[in-house]
Amino acid sequence: MSGYQEIMKEYPSVIGKEQLRLLLRISKRKVTFMLEQGFIPCVEKGERGRKYFIRVKDVVDYLEDVEEHPEKYVFARKLAVGNPAHQYMKKRPVEFSREEFERWLGEKWREVPERLTAQEIAGVTGYAEYTVERWFKEGRLKAVRLPGEVVSCKEWVMEFYVGEGYELARKSKEHIRLMEKFFETIG
Repeated sequence: MSGYQEIMKEYPSVIGKEQLRLLLRISKRKVTFMLEQGFIPCVEKGERGRKYFIRVKDVVDYLEDVEEHPEKYVFARKLAVGNPAHQYMKKRPVEFSREEFERWLGEKWREVPERLTAQEIAGVTGYAEYTVERWFKEGRLKAVRLPGEVVSCKEWVMEFYVGEGYELARKSKEHIRLMEKFFETIG
């Protein structure tokens, strides 16, 4: 019996969005996002007021899954509309080998040069150049400062895509397209 079973005793069998928000201690925006994207199953009534009906058992299942597989539930720091060129992944795909993804990505990017500037990385990945430069500055994407420019290498970009880049909640359309193609190949 998990530690979350106490929730089953404390709450009625079906709760609303506000009760879920208080239970998870998250914002209204984030709880709406989670319900709309299917992270927690719910019944959505088109009515104003009590629009969502959520089974407490589904909430407990979600909490246990988050504990067991936290990488599946990484959200953007801001759930704002922002850049329309970026999208949220609806639900994290099932388990896969990151090494397998890196090999597949290496095959897809075999024509990409080994040495890449922020502008070239932006062209390959679909992210804005300033986003890539920010990743350089923050140390999220490895880079080397050369006279007059900052560069990275294809291997480091692939490592980023497979590691921290995979965890980005808001991905560029190109990033999502690549991941969807990969998941099609592994079935």
